[in-house]
Amino acid sequence: ILVSLLVGLLFALLYTRVSPDSFAVLGMASMLALDALVKSMDKVTNGVLGISGIVRPGWMPDLMMVGIVSVIVGLICLFFELILLQTPFGRKMRGFKEDEITLQSMGINTKKLSRSVIIISSLFLSIAGSLFLWRIQFLDANFGGVPALVFLLTLGILALKPKIRFVVLGSAVVTFLPEILRFFQFPSSLMGYIRDLLYALFL
Repeated sequence: ILVSLLVGLLFALLYTRVSPDSFAVLGMASMLALDALVKSMDKVTNGVLGISGIVRPGWMPDLMMVGIVSVIVGLICLFFELILLQTPFGRKMRGFKEDEITLQSMGINTKKLSRSVIIISSLFLSIAGSLFLWRIQFLDANFGGVPALVFLLTLGILALKPKIRFVVLGSAVVTFLPEILRFFQFPSSLMGYIRDLLYALFL
């Protein structure tokens, strides 16, 4: 979580220093560079083999408990977001998504606001990543790469407005969409590519 916050702070500063197009290019380049770095650091990350046998906390001994905790944490996050969107900061976030120029004309520092949003998002992503790793107990070298980016972009686009119902609807679609593919009995080697293709169609 600490590393995620530090990376979020770095990208928050970067976002306010470059243009949106340059930020997108630098973000993609950093993902590819990190992927190469992780796969080459055999002594730290075990290279392309990843890290297996990740130990769950003692109070989450089995998958059932991991699932229960994940649902509870998800509900807490949704409740926090519901409260956050009603605050002055939350209203600024909604305004930033709908019309940044209008927000600037009201004297609001959108750069400072965007930095805060990126850092808060990093915190939520780190919590979700931790729960995911405790569930599968394996850290793949490709974890959090381009496929995860496609997943998040699809969710962000489906959640057209910063409202809880749109977030829940977008999460449900991107979560259960791959499950529909199981009925078509595609080869396992193609399943991931077909899933990303469907997400790309949404984008």
